[in-house]
This record gives sequence, C-alpha cells and structure tokens, in this order.
Amino acid sequence: MVFSFKSDNKPYSGTSYYRLKQVDKNGAYKYAPMAKVNFSTPSFLSAYPNPCNGSTTIYSDQDIDELKVVDMLGQIVYEENSHAKKITLQLNKEGSYFVTVTCGQEVSMKKLVVLK
Repeated sequence: MVFSFKSDNKPYSGTSYYRLKQVDKNGAYKYAPMAKVNFSTPSFLSAYPNPCNGSTTIYSDQDIDELKVVDMLGQIVYEENSHAKKITLQLNKEGSYFVTVTCGQEVSMKKLVVLK
C-alpha cells in the first residue's frame, strides 16, 4: 500500500472545502464526500508542549465542547466531550496528529507532534 497526501499548509482564512481521492493500484479512483472546514479560530487556542512526549494540554479561551484527535490515517484516537477551557491528553504512539476542537459553532484544528 502506498499512502500520499498534499497538505494545505497555508489555508485561507474562512471556509475551505476539501475531499479525498482514493486511487487503486489499477488506476481506478473515487472521491470521498466533500468536507467544509472553517479556519477562523477562537481568539486563543494552543497545544503545549508541542511537540510533546505524549502528554500535552489543549488550551482555549472558550469552553471546548468537543475535542477529537485524529492520526494521519484518519483514525480517531481520542475523543472527549467537555465544557472546559483546558484538556490534558495522553497519546502513546509517536507521530503527527490533528486536534479538532469545537467551541459552540466554531471548529478549529491544530497539528500536534508526539516524539518518544
């Protein structure tokens, strides 16, 4: 299996639309449904430390309603529903992750790196 992706390192502020394209070995392909992502962030959102050794804390100036951590394969590795401004995570596997935080109607994403 070969896995590759193109990263949007500097997304436009506001709403962007993304979708995945899966290409089989025989060249056949199909698209996943389109996903809408809003890159307006809460006035303060951070993950510290980042990179981390597995333990990090997510901080927001707004109550975090939902937090999801997704690995580079798109698997949800951690999920929490909360109404706190600070959530401490413990991730056991080295790698890169995307932390998605929902505060009210706002959804923000932050990249997190775990080094062991």
